[in-house]
Amino acid sequence: MIRQLADAGLTVKAMRDLLPCIISPEPTFHPCDRLRARLADEIAKLDRKLSDMARSRAQIAAYLAGLPDGDQHAVGGEAFGRNPGVSAARL
Repeated sequence: MIRQLADAGLTVKAMRDLLPCIISPEPTFHPCDRLRARLADEIAKLDRKLSDMARSRAQIAAYLAGLPDGDQHAVGGEAFGRNPGVSAARL
């Protein structure tokens, strides 16, 4: 039961809050208001994380899309320096 809650991404604190509402090993929950509020909070946290990850992904994709094609070794007309085998992107 604890493993299933952990696999769902719940923190130890969240599990501690939910344990009194569990009525069987599957886990099956007693539908108490505290449980509903805690699970709704967990969903809101996941939604925020997904949104943050989507923004990060878009930014990284933009960096990748902005890389020059081919094997160019200069940035702004100047040689980049230390490792000529690595192209630089403006971040």
